[in-house]
Amino acid sequence: MVQKAIELKNIALSYNKNWRLSLKSVDIAPSSIVAFSGANGSGKSTLLRSIAVLFKPVSGQIKIFGQTAFLSRKTDRVIRESITMVHQDPYLFKGTVKNNIMLGLKASGRMKNYSQAKNLLKLLEEENIENEKTDQLSGGQRQKVALIRALIMPVKIFIFDEPFDSLDEASRAVFLDICKKIAQSGKTILISSHKTEEVIKIADKIYNLSNGNLFQGSPENNFRGKLIEQDGSFYFDTGRAVFATLNKPGATTALIDPDAISLSLTRQHSSMRNCLKGKIKKIIQEKDFVSVIVEAGETFSAIITDKSAQQLMLKPGDEIYLGFKASSVKLF
Repeated sequence: MVQKAIELKNIALSYNKNWRLSLKSVDIAPSSIVAFSGANGSGKSTLLRSIAVLFKPVSGQIKIFGQTAFLSRKTDRVIRESITMVHQDPYLFKGTVKNNIMLGLKASGRMKNYSQAKNLLKLLEEENIENEKTDQLSGGQRQKVALIRALIMPVKIFIFDEPFDSLDEASRAVFLDICKKIAQSGKTILISSHKTEEVIKIADKIYNLSNGNLFQGSPENNFRGKLIEQDGSFYFDTGRAVFATLNKPGATTALIDPDAISLSLTRQHSSMRNCLKGKIKKIIQEKDFVSVIVEAGETFSAIITDKSAQQLMLKPGDEIYLGFKASSVKLF
């Protein structure tokens, strides 16, 4: 049996008595990329700090590759040596970019890895900032240096807390590609972000934090927004799309199973309360089904049978109607 990289059981977290986060059980496999999505203040950073053995939960158990955290200082020190974490507002030492990276390499005994760091720096940053003083860097450049300093560490688990906030679009794409390659080499990567559209590109699993709870969501059709009421009916408003749903006070996340969405070439008159007009962006032929990606304000993913796809004769660029029931929208 393959050993689990991370095991969380009956975890309860609390910070300044302002909020409490609870979760029953989460297992994370080696060589996987797992994302934690949620609004600012939902507890993403605190949860990641607990996994990094930097913040002790109120209760529950955390295991890292079979070792139980928070039992002894000696064990915690051993566990921390297998993890590196880049915080949302990363700290850089005074001095040059090169010195910052070399300090990390010196601590790990990997001085020869500096050439790898230089290559990563070239990928993420167009300008040559190797000899720039860290206090002269922009927010985006500081973030890149912190990420590179972590990426070259000889650890088993990489944790990145809101890594996209200060990165431009091109740098985000490069960073995501680096993460995929690292995971393929046997490492485990945890990423927190309130930008779900970024992490769904690479995540094997996505966990959502909302209203003090953690739940696993599909990378597809995972929307953040707010519940609104109109004439006695309830709708979920993402800012780019509005669809009918059932009432769940305080909900900030909506999930729609791709299997629950039907496609048609014309507007259908049925019991489904939601009928959104969109345009097909991509059609993906899977082994036993067809996945259709549709832009309808938000990007929706629908799964249909091969037979249905053949009957509809779909192709990218076609206009299409999405249909789904209000009860198919899961709110958290």
